[in-house]
Amino acid sequence: MMELGFENDIDLLNQYQTIQSRKTKDYKQFLQIKDENKNQHSNITSSFWDVIVITAIDSLQKEYYEQVLKEKMNQNQIPSFIPYVVISDPIGEKIGCGGSTLYVLKTLSTIFSEDKIKNMKILLLHAGGYSKRLPNHSTTGKIFASIPCTLGVDKQKEEKEEEKEEEESKLQACSMLEIKLIILIDIPKRMKPGVFLACSDDIELFESNEMSFNSSEDGTFIALSQPGTLDIGVGHGVFILDDVNQYKPNQLNSCRKFIHKPSKEKMRNENAILSNGLVLMDSCYYFDHKVTSILLNYYNENNPINCEIDAYSDFLQPLGKDAEPNYFQVKSNVTKFLPHLPKEREKIYNFLNSSNCKLDMIPMSPSAFIHIGTCHEYIEHFTINFPKLGFKNLIFSEINNNNNNNNNNNNNKSIGNISGNSVILHSILSNNLNTIINDNSVIEYCNFKGINKLSIGNRCIVSDLEFENYEVSNVSIEIPSNSFIQTLSISDNRYVTIFFGINDDLKSTTNPKLFGIPLNEYKINSINNDNNSLWNAQLFPISNVSPKDSLLKTLNHLQSKQQQQQQQQQQQQQQQQQLSYYSIEQCLNEKDLSKQFIRRSNLTKEILNLKK
Repeated sequence: MMELGFENDIDLLNQYQTIQSRKTKDYKQFLQIKDENKNQHSNITSSFWDVIVITAIDSLQKEYYEQVLKEKMNQNQIPSFIPYVVISDPIGEKIGCGGSTLYVLKTLSTIFSEDKIKNMKILLLHAGGYSKRLPNHSTTGKIFASIPCTLGVDKQKEEKEEEKEEEESKLQACSMLEIKLIILIDIPKRMKPGVFLACSDDIELFESNEMSFNSSEDGTFIALSQPGTLDIGVGHGVFILDDVNQYKPNQLNSCRKFIHKPSKEKMRNENAILSNGLVLMDSCYYFDHKVTSILLNYYNENNPINCEIDAYSDFLQPLGKDAEPNYFQVKSNVTKFLPHLPKEREKIYNFLNSSNCKLDMIPMSPSAFIHIGTCHEYIEHFTINFPKLGFKNLIFSEINNNNNNNNNNNNNKSIGNISGNSVILHSILSNNLNTIINDNSVIEYCNFKGINKLSIGNRCIVSDLEFENYEVSNVSIEIPSNSFIQTLSISDNRYVTIFFGINDDLKSTTNPKLFGIPLNEYKINSINNDNNSLWNAQLFPISNVSPKDSLLKTLNHLQSKQQQQQQQQQQQQQQQQQLSYYSIEQCLNEKDLSKQFIRRSNLTKEILNLKK
């Protein structure tokens, strides 16, 4: 079990690499099939999904997802012979991934008809959410986060290793979507028609070539499970077997109960602990179309959904012979506890429990569960753990500076003053007089040209920044260690660069701190200190000019605040009166994802031209 820290078992890591290589090879065969010739390959297409559904938080994110999907199909990164359906949550109260699941099932029944759905294998990927703990995906979603690996190049018999490396340098990074499709490549050929539900912020490593999803009973949930310690189990759902002494790895096990985020004492009292001291935790799961009908019956009687329903705690806890209706008042797994939520939980419990739905679980062994939901997890996995699985540190990027060796195929090695264990994705670093990138930083979708000195500290996340000069300027850009910085596109052709410390708590309203300094010490006129968090404080200047201007405005504005003299403070306050400021929350509310998409697409085209 690996979560924020990989085991250093070389044999196990090699086994994971072998599994992923096999799955990637199987996945690539589907990329050769096009919509116009899919009938000629029905023996292959029948072992893939009939439809892939991705959820979005609103209509703007939905449109962005559809743009990216179209681009990925055109670039042959995802199969193009099946439909991809993006469904945004309805306007109103947040409905959670459970409410979103219900809304998706209803929407699909109107698109395909309930009779057709009964024969479909559906992959449902939940990807709507603001990602407050990892804001570089707050607007564009974690499902399209770039992961530091590619689909690879199949080496030809007479091709030299250098030629293969040259071809690989032209490959774009896989997004989380491709990773999910690869991880789950065996599932649709093993399961009966139904829905397979997964999240978009984790990676599971396991072998599934011999897995069976065929339950003998209708009305069944089948969950995949990873073993984990009690310390990790308190933050997850935990399955309780009918007989803990008859635990069967990699096979169907019947469960008598599911408990959500239990205490260690409860795990012990419920006999949830295996003989090796581990518990079996949730990740993703399947349900058949009898369950689909039950959930649709609940939705038809109770729509619209106007409270947070969870697809794990609210759908799985009613299952099993020992299920208990004792969680309806729990508040810890929702962002907003509304008075009518307990009643809705009770209704769902009665629908599923009275239908005698069965809960089976397959404990995957060996397996790894890799969560990528926070800045620290992002940095830890990208720069330390993923390289142990053969992932790359330099992907689809051009580095051509005056202080490095101009080697763009160099992976997992230092290039000049660029650390070999930092990760650079889809970026250009060109014609800079002096570039220094320290350890364990992630640079993604950036375009730096003509900078006198570019310095990025340790453990930084640097995303969507642009600074382009045809000749080397006298400008220096210095990003301190433990920083997060990103330039966002917002409505009316404006830009905002957000900048904070990765250790800062964006949600806290109790003495919130930016880079460890209390907000009230920044003397920023736009801040109301009463109820501010870093999420809603108007900290970041708006630029009507360009991403480059936005970057410089934010750096000048916030960095000078940390070390300013009284005279400088007066000058800054005069400048503030001429600037407008936005919070991260306002940026999300007024996001321009079409512009963000164009910026990234233009960068991709420029990199492709440089690699010709």
